[in-house]
Amino acid sequence: MSEGHLTTIIPRPGLIQTNTALLNGTYQTGDWDTSLDMSAAKGIFERCSTLAPCLKDEGTKILSHNVCLRPERKGGPRVELERITLPLMRSDGLAVYVSENAEEEQQELSVIHAYGMG
Repeated sequence: MSEGHLTTIIPRPGLIQTNTALLNGTYQTGDWDTSLDMSAAKGIFERCSTLAPCLKDEGTKILSHNVCLRPERKGGPRVELERITLPLMRSDGLAVYVSENAEEEQQELSVIHAYGMG
């Protein structure tokens, strides 16, 4: 992946207000600065509005700016299935608790590790 710019638009129907979208768009390896860079924000908006010109319609409002870190793993992302065994959990409708026969009653769970995409 090249250093610099990505452009994604994620529709968010029904959140906060109707017809909202999350606009994304930088890729900077090793940049851990979480302060808002308005020139980057403007660049993201311009690239996204090239893909979706309706973003420049009258009435479009920017509700917030967020700065996110998306760590990437050296050697690539981890995407792996692991099966683990835990004591069986019971519920009485009010609380969840470990079964009294925890050593005898166990449950196998599937854990999917998927992180480090950057």
